[in-house]
Amino acid sequence: MARVSVSSTNSNGVGSKNQSTLKNISQFISRKAKEHHDSVNAAYQTFYGVPSAPSSRRTSGASGQQTIRYA
Repeated sequence: MARVSVSSTNSNGVGSKNQSTLKNISQFISRKAKEHHDSVNAAYQTFYGVPSAPSSRRTSGASGQQTIRYA
C-alpha cells in the first residue's frame, strides 16, 4: 500500500509548514537587520559623539519653494 502525504495549503497555494518557515526566516532577517542598525548607530555615536539623525535646514529655492538641505 502506497503512503500518500496530504498537506494543507492556504489561498496562495503555500503549505502551512512552508508558510511557517518563511515567517521564521523573515523574522530572523528582520531581527538581524535591527541589530545591525543599532550597532551602526552606536558606532556612529561613539565616533562622532552625537546622534546620527540628520539635522535639516529649510531654505528657499530659486522658484520660491522651500527645499530641505541636510548638514
